[in-house]
Amino acid sequence: MRQPNINPPNLDTVLPLLSDASRRKIMTFLQESKASHDLEIAKATGLSPEAVSKTIGELLEGGLIELMPLSKATFYTLTPLGRDVVRKYL
Repeated sequence: MRQPNINPPNLDTVLPLLSDASRRKIMTFLQESKASHDLEIAKATGLSPEAVSKTIGELLEGGLIELMPLSKATFYTLTPLGRDVVRKYL
């Protein structure tokens, strides 16, 4: 089985992000849904829109998710690093 391409310096940033259940819920949901907007993420994960907004900011900063602006809505999806992290650690 192929090992994810996670460079060791990224682990210091990535692993602490996985310590929060809200972040794990969002990442797992995005792995399954491919791309979603914040209200859809909130509904699917049971998190408040405020919690989703805060958590998305943390995941964006950590390089695990990225923005996909489409028409009037902003969608979020996992980055290649985020997909590797979900496959390996979640």
